[in-house]
Amino acid sequence: MHLELEILQEKLLKLASEANLELKLEVEEYELEPAQDDIHDELKSAYPDAAIVMGFHNEYLQRFFVLNYIENKTFEFIEMSRSNIFTSFATEADDGEWDLDERETRKGEYW
Repeated sequence: MHLELEILQEKLLKLASEANLELKLEVEEYELEPAQDDIHDELKSAYPDAAIVMGFHNEYLQRFFVLNYIENKTFEFIEMSRSNIFTSFATEADDGEWDLDERETRKGEYW
């Protein structure tokens, strides 16, 4: 079972808003560098039923956020920056608050 994309996007926008970035579900082609565009395509391919949001600051991409539904109010949450990927289990409480349980951090040069 999967949640509708619009519901996932709404949840992800709420969760990612804590990053204090300008969040966008869709971007114009010129807003991403080629490597960032490739990562966006890879994320969409790897997580076809997930919501993906991009976080910008001063017109530059700072983060990709991915929210993938697992089951029973449990999600996989991925936050990707230029030099890190953080993967967590995210659980949504009945009051809308989120609990993140970080599983993995990978350092690297992603774009």
